[in-house]
Amino acid sequence: MSRVAARTRYHIPVTLKRAVGFCTPVVCLIRKPEEAVLFWTIFKRRSLVDPAFCSYVKCHRSVRSVAGDFFIVPFEAMLHRLHVVVEAVPVRYGFGDRGL
Repeated sequence: MSRVAARTRYHIPVTLKRAVGFCTPVVCLIRKPEEAVLFWTIFKRRSLVDPAFCSYVKCHRSVRSVAGDFFIVPFEAMLHRLHVVVEAVPVRYGFGDRGL
């Protein structure tokens, strides 16, 4: 099995774009939008969903130009089949079985 180290877990557009610019593998988890907005509302301790939704949309619009370089993973796959995801990352980025 390949060894993969996670550098960050943040979902910040500037960080994602910079990683793509440096040819660093970017794994993005996708959740259902309703779940993601609800999580963001709770995480930011906001009482209203509208500001969280606007933040969610703004973030995704800003990374649209580099999204094709991401390795998109459904949230459920990361939870239930992490080993498959970890083994797929080097293959997706052309490292084969050498790892990162």
